[in-house]
Amino acid sequence: MGDAPYCSTWHIAESERMRGRALSIRNLFPFVVLLITALPWRFDPAQTAHAMGRSPNLPDKIRVLIVKSGRHVPVKHESTVMLVNPDTRQSITRAGWLDAHLTCENGTIKVGGLRTGLRSVLIVPQNSRAFLSVEGNRYRGAIRATAVDTSSLSVINELKLDEFLYGMVGREIPASWPAAALEAQAIAARSFAVDRIRMNAKKAYDILANVTLAYGGVGAETPAVRTAVNRTQGKVLFYKGAVLPAYFSSTCGGHTEEVGAIYPETGAFPRAVRCNWCRDARFFQWEAGYSWREVEAAMQRIGAARGAVRSLRVSSKTSTGRAAQIEVISDAGRKQITAHQFRSALGVDKLRSTWFSMQVTGGRLQVKGRGWGHGIGLCQNGAGNLAKQGWSAKNILQRYYPGAVIRGL
Repeated sequence: MGDAPYCSTWHIAESERMRGRALSIRNLFPFVVLLITALPWRFDPAQTAHAMGRSPNLPDKIRVLIVKSGRHVPVKHESTVMLVNPDTRQSITRAGWLDAHLTCENGTIKVGGLRTGLRSVLIVPQNSRAFLSVEGNRYRGAIRATAVDTSSLSVINELKLDEFLYGMVGREIPASWPAAALEAQAIAARSFAVDRIRMNAKKAYDILANVTLAYGGVGAETPAVRTAVNRTQGKVLFYKGAVLPAYFSSTCGGHTEEVGAIYPETGAFPRAVRCNWCRDARFFQWEAGYSWREVEAAMQRIGAARGAVRSLRVSSKTSTGRAAQIEVISDAGRKQITAHQFRSALGVDKLRSTWFSMQVTGGRLQVKGRGWGHGIGLCQNGAGNLAKQGWSAKNILQRYYPGAVIRGL
């Protein structure tokens, strides 16, 4: 009881000291904020990876070209973003809700009315739960706008590798297929992407969306695909001690193709194998027709002919029976081109593979073929049917990439 007055006096004195300290801090607050915002902000993926316990050398991020060349590219974001100089990793400015057009003026990037004066700008979301929107499509991660010339720009989506797979696997095969097929596709695609990331380290991007691999961003994601990607996290295919560039195609037509037939620069790769599981696929067998004028225009466009095209024939085949070389006879003489070049010239969505025969009838080129795609590695329709029969992802991959093993990075 006798100590009560002393305690009250101490508390009053301490309260006054604390109030004075609070006032001092409150007075300094605007200056502290000004100092913090004046400091350069750095975006350092390697440092972030180290803090999370990952090796900074692990190919955790991927750069996907989503706009090859554009003049006015609309971009939106649902939360705060940071505009960053990709070369110095220093912030240019902070922004709130972003709703603008990316444009290029005199070889430098503009974001809305902001002239950055930079050839390349990185837009980094500050909220991982909100997504950037480019041309109406939503994407995870950051986007980089880079001047292509004085008035057009490209846009690259920079994001985590598995987040890329979320928006890619369901574009390559139906998300409704069994989990084993989705997991096999995820592992094969991750392997292929890791190889591309390492191969293209000094280039501007790793993957060209919907050309190298199908990719639809957040709009292509489903719970089943995300589950398949998460269940296979970090798993890739190795072959003879190296990550396998695991090619895959829609329908092999009954036998996969040897990698050297189309990509001779590729290193060690598993042998081609028979496939009895894609026979019910829509394009297991197909036909296509072209007017002779279409053929001449296509051959002239790629420099395989000058003047009129007199004849065409398959002059050699691969070990699996696909066309390897096409002989084109025109007014300029004879020329050999690869079947892959021939297919590209006539359109890969119509001339669906190089496993074909052709005949000229009534001034038209008639083609009969099998399969869709290059036929190398995983046959996606075959994998889907094997999964329906109860095969595991591991067994499916071992079937189409014999000798390859699944390992974690």
